[in-house]
Amino acid sequence: MPDDSLQAAGILLASAALRLSLFATSLPEKLALWPEISTPLTSFRHLREGAHLRQLGIDPYGGSSFHQAPALLALFSSEFLASRWSTAMAWTVVDLLSALIVCRLAQQRPTPTPLRVLAIASFHPFTIVSCLARTTAPLAHAITLASILASSSGHGYASMMLLALACHVSPVAILLLAPVSMLSLRQSPGSVRGVSLIHLSMFFVSTAALLAFSRLWLGSWSFMDSYIVFLTVSDLTPTIGLSWYFFIEMFDHFRSFFVATFQLHLLIYVAPVCIKLRRDPLYACATIIGIGSLFQSYPSVSDVALYHSLLPLYPEIMPHLRHPMLTACLLLYATALLKSFHHLWLYAGSGNANFYYASTLVWNLGLGLGLIDNVWAFLTHDFLTRHKLDKDTTVVSQR
Repeated sequence: MPDDSLQAAGILLASAALRLSLFATSLPEKLALWPEISTPLTSFRHLREGAHLRQLGIDPYGGSSFHQAPALLALFSSEFLASRWSTAMAWTVVDLLSALIVCRLAQQRPTPTPLRVLAIASFHPFTIVSCLARTTAPLAHAITLASILASSSGHGYASMMLLALACHVSPVAILLLAPVSMLSLRQSPGSVRGVSLIHLSMFFVSTAALLAFSRLWLGSWSFMDSYIVFLTVSDLTPTIGLSWYFFIEMFDHFRSFFVATFQLHLLIYVAPVCIKLRRDPLYACATIIGIGSLFQSYPSVSDVALYHSLLPLYPEIMPHLRHPMLTACLLLYATALLKSFHHLWLYAGSGNANFYYASTLVWNLGLGLGLIDNVWAFLTHDFLTRHKLDKDTTVVSQR
């Protein structure tokens, strides 16, 4: 145990040193402009603008550029955000906390190696670039992971309060209400119905309290724009998602119908995933996070990094993956395409929006195939384990 603690401290120190050394370069300012990393709902530049407007007594939600939660404005002042090293330290600490939470989740499970999980979470390239760009996505993801950890540790009330805060910062976190509740129920004595009602009540009371605080602090309900934009997809800034180009090409009289269809498509997976993966609510949480990174309105590479950080908790499913090299190569290929085609479109002038959207299709294809492959591998392992079947014999017979 002492050796493991020293190794864990070494991993965290190396991770922090890497981030802080990169903050000393011009890389953070460049990464903050990449649409794959920064979205209208997570942009650090928009956060600084909103904090500055708030300091001047101007409603930051009065324009059309700021769509982030009031809690972030209350947490960060414009002076703090203007300092490179204060923000560098803050975002580095958030990343380390997220890695520690994932490591703690690994310690609760019998199969993964916590140090390996900690290293993967700390040094994932998408996590590092999101930290350097100082988007608000890592903050939301740290709160989300804290909610999952509290739930798996039997602290249902704290889990619901944290999940409400995560939803306040990032609306897509609402998808985790069902699986996080299921995870809490496994640790809570008493009737399922009674405990579920108490947990849901705590979530809605916490949400109401956050909304009430935001209303009193800002003096208006203008902050609801941060949720409306997520639902209506009114800001069509390019991202790695599927929505921006789709709604650019949409006729206005069809838009309402397809927006509703687009958002319902994100919700319809929650019930089937929770039912099918009910024996392991933690993996249900991971799967829904992966689905959210694929279909939400304003995704970024940080959402993918969150999903990837939870997959090492299940090393036992790795032998059952069918096409791991294909999905990994697709994501790497799409990552190169995204930056290349974005440059051709906006800077070189030798491409157009179709170039960048085509690269996002390759990205989402790779992400979707990886998601399907991981779920298939988990279900295969679960089936073989429950029926005490030999893996090799079963695979051969299925072929």
